Amino acid sequence: MSRRVIVIGPESSATSSIVGTLKSRGCNVVVSDDVRHALLLLRIFAPDVLVSPRIPADDGLALLLSSSTRPLIVIADVDELGAMNLLRQGVARVIPDDAAVAVVGAVVDAPLANERAVPRALAQLGLLKATGTLTVGEPVFGEIVIDAGRVHSASANGMDRPAAVRALLALEGPQLVAFVPAEAMSLDIEVGPSLEAISVDEEDIETAGDIPRAPATGEELASLPKPTVLVVEDDPDLSRLYSALLKARGFVVDNAFDGVEGYEKASAKAYDVVLSDIMMPRESGWDLLARARNTARLRETKFILLSHHADMVTRLRSANSGADAYLQKSERADAVVSAVVNVITPRRDLAAIVAAGAERFEGNVALIGPQTLLRLMAAAALSGRLAIRAGGQRHLVSFQDGNVIDAQCSIGVNTLRHRDALRSLLLLDDGHFTFVAGKAPPTAPPTPLLALLNELCAELEGWLELSRSEALAQGKPLRLRDDLLETYMKTCPDAARIVVDQVAAGAPPRDLIMSGSVDPILVDSVVRDMFRKGVATPT
Repeated sequence: MSRRVIVIGPESSATSSIVGTLKSRGCNVVVSDDVRHALLLLRIFAPDVLVSPRIPADDGLALLLSSSTRPLIVIADVDELGAMNLLRQGVARVIPDDAAVAVVGAVVDAPLANERAVPRALAQLGLLKATGTLTVGEPVFGEIVIDAGRVHSASANGMDRPAAVRALLALEGPQLVAFVPAEAMSLDIEVGPSLEAISVDEEDIETAGDIPRAPATGEELASLPKPTVLVVEDDPDLSRLYSALLKARGFVVDNAFDGVEGYEKASAKAYDVVLSDIMMPRESGWDLLARARNTARLRETKFILLSHHADMVTRLRSANSGADAYLQKSERADAVVSAVVNVITPRRDLAAIVAAGAERFEGNVALIGPQTLLRLMAAAALSGRLAIRAGGQRHLVSFQDGNVIDAQCSIGVNTLRHRDALRSLLLLDDGHFTFVAGKAPPTAPPTPLLALLNELCAELEGWLELSRSEALAQGKPLRLRDDLLETYMKTCPDAARIVVDQVAAGAPPRDLIMSGSVDPILVDSVVRDMFRKGVATPT
């Protein structure tokens, strides 16, 4: 299968030469004259690799690397340290600008995606025919001496040369890699957190039974910080009314007056509940809910939607659009307070039980939320084991003072470890958990849990963005939810209706873009909005 390539650079002899070389090798090539145009092409053509005949400006390079998961090859006149610095930023390979055209084609054809740190560094240094020492690990686990781009010698924990090279090339995960050229300083690349393995007894999952525990007492609940609510309401009288009632019941209340401001405040501060009107200027409550559910750190925030219109409430409730409760504004105002209390009670009870020092507790993942559960355990600096059973999945996480020592997930005969296991755990929407306190084995260094959760949330959002981009690029019709589509078509802007009508009729988004009959930016914006609201998914 021919490689799909986007060449990013202004029209020049260098750009033309690269395009000609790649086409002669059977590649499908598209040329973009700047980074922002290339990002739009990414969504349409889904390339295998990106090639730039020069180093993009700092802001363009950062934008390109943060917006695309495709390998980026840069062609430039740089020394070893300059090339290693670009690798550290995320560039896949730097080719000398005087390299033969066959070298450019060979690098484009190479499997650059998901390279390990050491092979990537060695391949780069080989391209540059570098001489020096590559060190791996901190403290140093091994060294590889390179002479004119070739491996001269290697050492790792007393192994002989072949064994040392094999061991270093096989290292998984983020590694600290530094290169020391002759008479030059070292530069680190591929730095990241590492979650070490420990031995965990498989029967821990089997024997973690249901531990009954009564709801928290009033005294335990009183010891907790006051619960927080964000009221998003464009009617100032209703906003003041809801705020006064909630404050009288002991809540800490902030206010926003449309969905845009509400999302900004919810992103900046962790609220227990967001209470939002549906029909508001700039961005509706449904829009706010959709954005929150597609933001990993906010997806477990409790949401209550309010509307004057009974038909809107009924539609959204029947479509299961993601809110925890729906209320008509015609109901008594104290019903709003009762709804807020109801949605936060399971989490407040669990937080009170943890704060009281319980050595065993259990609960329902759907009521608490996996991310909320892990953040609670990190905040309480718990030590012990958390076992979760969810359908065919079995999770086991070991903690020491609120940080992770080990995580694993068994799915049939397969086992996920460490970051993969925690990422899988964050995606759970049901299941039963049991925590048993105890001293964690001191056989591996703990990884800070909160920092790891933030990284995994960012990864999940990146994957969701990639799935939308691929849906635009695949040239296939989207899978639509009829129940939500009806509501969406009644509430979307008039300018978007031409796209919604054609997508609903089965037209692939890419065909609309390629036809030229509809603004491609509008197609991209509308399709992504349909993804955010759960109306559309890839086929």
